[in-house]
Amino acid sequence: MNSIKYKSFAVCIALLVLAGCSDTFLNRYPLDKLTDATYFKNDQEVKMSTTALYNYVWFDAFSDVGSRLGDERAGNMGHFISGSSLYLNESATFRTVRNSWRAYFNVIGNANTIMKLLKEKTDVSVSDTVKNNAIGECYFMRAVAYFYLVNHFENVPILVDNSEVLNKTDLRRNPKEDIWELIRRDMHNAERLLSAEGDAGRVTSWSAKAYLSKIYLFMAGLNKTPNQRNLEYLTLSKQYAGDVIDNGPYKLEENYADLFKLSNIKNSESIFALQWVYNGGYGFQNAFQSYYGFSNEAIDDGTGWGGAFSATYDMLKLYKDFGDSVRRKATFIYKGDVYPDQRMVKYDINGNRTLVPLTYTDDTGAAVKKYIIGIPEDNNGQVGKMNTGMITYMMRLAEVYLIYAEAVLGNDFLTVDPKVLDLVNQLRTRANLQPRTSLDINEIRKEKRIELCMESNAFYELVARSYYDLEGVVNYINNQNRAVRWQIKVFPNNTVPQSWTIQALENKALANEYPLTLEKPRLYLPIPENELAMYPALRDEPVAFDFATYK
Repeated sequence: MNSIKYKSFAVCIALLVLAGCSDTFLNRYPLDKLTDATYFKNDQEVKMSTTALYNYVWFDAFSDVGSRLGDERAGNMGHFISGSSLYLNESATFRTVRNSWRAYFNVIGNANTIMKLLKEKTDVSVSDTVKNNAIGECYFMRAVAYFYLVNHFENVPILVDNSEVLNKTDLRRNPKEDIWELIRRDMHNAERLLSAEGDAGRVTSWSAKAYLSKIYLFMAGLNKTPNQRNLEYLTLSKQYAGDVIDNGPYKLEENYADLFKLSNIKNSESIFALQWVYNGGYGFQNAFQSYYGFSNEAIDDGTGWGGAFSATYDMLKLYKDFGDSVRRKATFIYKGDVYPDQRMVKYDINGNRTLVPLTYTDDTGAAVKKYIIGIPEDNNGQVGKMNTGMITYMMRLAEVYLIYAEAVLGNDFLTVDPKVLDLVNQLRTRANLQPRTSLDINEIRKEKRIELCMESNAFYELVARSYYDLEGVVNYINNQNRAVRWQIKVFPNNTVPQSWTIQALENKALANEYPLTLEKPRLYLPIPENELAMYPALRDEPVAFDFATYK
C-alpha cells in the first residue's frame, strides 16, 4: 500500500474539527455552531476529510501503548522495571489506560463528526461514489475503535452522535454484546459503502470483508457454553475469510522480515495499516522505534528508550519449540544476532562515528526488533526523534489465513482440511518450517501468536477465547512464565546468568518466580479515573443500547 499524501486542508480538518487533543474521551465541539454553508465543495475535499483517521487520531493508542496492551498483557514481551501490563494489574491512573481510552474514543468522535458533515454538508456536485466511500471509511474506523474498546474495557458507552452527549454527565455503559452488534453493523455498512479499489493506503470493501471474518469469529463465542461456538457465525467467518483469500487483491510477501522495512510499506499483504508520515507534524508520525528500540546505537536519533523491554521466557520458549528462527529474528533480537542489511552507529572515545552491521550484545535480554527500522542512512534519511513513516499493521493477509483455519476447525478437535493446511503451511514455509499434516486449536493459536507477535493482537485472542473458555484462558495465563530479562534465573543457585543465550534456555532449569493468579475482572482494564470523575454513571451497571438510534 502506498502512503496517503497529506495537504494543509487535511491538517486543518484534524486540528479544527477533530478531537485528537481533547483531555477527555469525547470532543465537546459545539456542532450547532457549524456554519450552514456547504462544508465539502468537491471530491478532493471529501477524500481529504478522512485522512487523519489513518494516523493522527490513533497516535496515543499506537505510539507506545498498542504493544503494552496487545502483547505485554498476553505475555509476549514485558518491561522488567514497570510490569503493570505484564502482570495485568494496571491502575485507573495508569498512562496506557488513560491514553488508550482517550485515543479510541477520539477515533469514534472524529468518525462521528466527519460522517455527520459528509451526510449533511456536502455540495451536490460531489460524486456519490466518493461521498459514500468516505462515509464507509468512518463506519470502518468506528468499528475498529470499538473492537479495541470492547476487548480492553468490556462494557463501554456506545456513541453514534457526538451531539447526544454534549453537556451530559449521566453517560452509561452498554454491554459487550451490544458493542459487538454495533461493530458488526458498522463493518457491514463499511463493506457496502467502500469501493473495491481504494486510493493508495486507504481501506476498501475488501478490508471490511477481512475484518468481518474476524468479527464473526470473535462473536461466535459470545455467551456460549464451554468450548462451543455459534456455528452460523463460524460459517460467516469462513465465508468472508475465504472470499478475501480467493478473490481479494492481496498476496503474501515472500520474506517475512521484509514486511517490517520502511522500503516495503507498499506491500500487497497489508489489508489495513495506519499510514504514518515522516515529518508530518506531531501525532502524524510513527514514534514506535523511539519507545522500543533497545539503544540509541540502533537508531541514532537521540532516543532508543526500549532497553528495558524484552521477550518473555514463555515467548522465547515457543520460538524454540517451533524451531522458528525466521519470525523470531524479525521480532526479537538475541545476543549475537547480526542483520547485514541494517546498520547501527558506534562511537569511539573521541566521538568518531562509524557504522557497523546491526547486532546485539546485551547479556540479559531479547530486545524488540519488529518495527525497529534503524538509522537515517538505511532509510533515505527519514528517521528522526520519535519520527518515522513506518506503517503500523492493523491486519495482514496472514491473519486472514489463520482466521480461516480457526473458523473451519470450529468446535472440532482436529482438522485435516486441505485448504486450511495449505494456507497455514504457506506461513510455515515462509518461516522455513516443516509443513503440518493436521491442525488442532492449540496449534492454530500458537501459529497466530508467533506470526503476529508484537503487532498488538495476542491479548484480544485471549479475550475472544474467554467468551466460551474462560477457565482455559485463566489456566493458560496462570501457567505462563512471564519472566523477562534479569528476572530470569537460569542457574540452580538463582544467580543472574552471565549470558542469556538460547543454549542457556535449552540446557538450564528455569523456576517460574512470576506466576499470575488471574481472576476474570483482571482480563479488562479499569475505566480511567478522570473519566469517572466527569461521568460518574460509568460506574453503574451497563444498560441496553437502543439500536433505533443507530446511525
